[in-house]
Amino acid sequence: MIWNPISLAALLTLCSVLCQWTAWRFRLPALVLLSLCGIILGPVCGIISPEAFFGKNLAPLCSLAVAVILFEGGMNLHFAELHSTKKAALGMIVFGAPLGWALISSGLYFIAGFSIPVSVMTGGLLVVTGPTVIMPMLRQARLNPRVSSVLKWEGIVNDPIGALFATLTLEYFSSAVIRHAPAKAALFLCGAVLLISLMSCLTGLFLSAAFRKNWVPEFLKPLFTLAAAVCVYAAGNALQNEGGLVAVTVLGMTLANVPFPSFEEQRRFKEYLTTLLVSFVFIILTATLKPEALLNLPENVLLFVFCLLFLIRPLTVWLATAKSGLTLQERAFIGWIAPRGVVCVVVAGLFAPKMTALGYEDAKILVPMIFCIVFSTVILHGFTIRPFAKRLGLIPKGKEGVFIVGASPLTAALAEILIKQDVPVLVADGNWQKLTALRQARIPTAYGEPLADSFEHQVDLTPYSILLAMSDNAAYNTLVCSHFSYEFGGNKSLQTPEDHEEKKFHAYQTAAKQSILISESESFEKLQKKLFSGWTFGATKITEKFTYNDFLQKNGQNTVAVAVLNDGGNVRFATAEKPLIPKNGETLVYFAAPHGFLSRLIHQQPG
Repeated sequence: MIWNPISLAALLTLCSVLCQWTAWRFRLPALVLLSLCGIILGPVCGIISPEAFFGKNLAPLCSLAVAVILFEGGMNLHFAELHSTKKAALGMIVFGAPLGWALISSGLYFIAGFSIPVSVMTGGLLVVTGPTVIMPMLRQARLNPRVSSVLKWEGIVNDPIGALFATLTLEYFSSAVIRHAPAKAALFLCGAVLLISLMSCLTGLFLSAAFRKNWVPEFLKPLFTLAAAVCVYAAGNALQNEGGLVAVTVLGMTLANVPFPSFEEQRRFKEYLTTLLVSFVFIILTATLKPEALLNLPENVLLFVFCLLFLIRPLTVWLATAKSGLTLQERAFIGWIAPRGVVCVVVAGLFAPKMTALGYEDAKILVPMIFCIVFSTVILHGFTIRPFAKRLGLIPKGKEGVFIVGASPLTAALAEILIKQDVPVLVADGNWQKLTALRQARIPTAYGEPLADSFEHQVDLTPYSILLAMSDNAAYNTLVCSHFSYEFGGNKSLQTPEDHEEKKFHAYQTAAKQSILISESESFEKLQKKLFSGWTFGATKITEKFTYNDFLQKNGQNTVAVAVLNDGGNVRFATAEKPLIPKNGETLVYFAAPHGFLSRLIHQQPG
């Protein structure tokens, strides 16, 4: 067994990165791989023993990690997202959480056979869905914004609510004072939650003001924000047991909805930290689990797990969203997707021993049951979220969409040929006049600054998986690719390069070859000059009878391969790193010079 802290940290980091990469590479639920890794390292091979290594510090360390995870989740909650889903999101939080608590507790008591105290406490805990699993699933599935918004808000906001439900139950059954005066206890809890929320809001407003007035240098801003989250978590826990989870969630929400300099950079820093913490926590917690405990779960407990997935969750959603304005398909989808994650496991690990100490022996199988629910929901929901969403029509069908930043005659011509090939296209620009010609040509457009925080809340980018930054400003194109690379991916965020004549006068970092559209020599200025000289976009099918070599021989050197479309809906654009070689059956989109007399005018400006 490993006792050296440095060796343990290195092992956990290596395993975390490998599991996350494998999950990304093969489109697998990351928590499943992390759990398997923890079981192999812990009970199977005995390489690590978290309980022996950390001792009594294991629970508070995991709880602190969960606080950072929830804080990062809160930073993703923008009120602007709720313009079309306010009723549904509030219904799932205000009505759905208590209803779910009641239904799950009833199922635990009548189906699983737990005692009333354990049933009520666990019912509150299972209200939790959680950002640790739902956020990666939403990124993978690319659902429409209405469904994504409801699931995201429910997952992040209900996490501390579920933990508070479980805390309230534990304190009720462990304190004779509370049992004799439940009304006073409930009033005290509400007061504590309000005080904690107010404290977090004021902290967020103070941070916003301090950063806007430059009281804190740029390099210290992420550390200040993280320190504030840890401090409000500690203060919240001091006021109310597990109240720190409410504190960090409210702090994150506050920062997401007030003027906050460098917000995007800080949010990404927290995302990187959260990814590592989620991995650490899941490996450590599953390493404490005994496989036989999972295998020996009673049949009535397994029946409850089945009912939770297929009866209780759909019924809760159906009732909570009755007058929300969501379609039947959207309600059915939300009723199926409810993966449990780290928060559920951590709180169960904290509370189960306390319930056992109070004399409730059935709490001993609580942690194995929670792991069973986590494994079941992560596997089932992780592998079915995209197919089920497609079946219900919640994911755009057809080819991959292309999001173009920069309105011009060049982008209008490219958009037209892509639309003719049934490729979804959206052209965005902050100049209303530049969009006029595209609107007249019935090309979908979006007016607004793509780099603004409000843009993604106002414009649905779900149908688009490829970004083309094609403005006449190469530096701006680089900023756009950098801004959207996290959402679209570095290999699908492409830009036209800077003109070679101007490059030597600029000091900013140019894009990598994999991000340069077509080639390093084909700048926006050159492409548009060719367009004005008579070049046109076209598309042709490559077949066994008309190969790519035949196409090149027919069109000569004055042809540029732009993109390739296949029957599966995939769209590939040529880059400086990887020129296109279309295969038989694929459609080639090209940019070609005119034939005959006009070909002699290629290098002339329009008159």
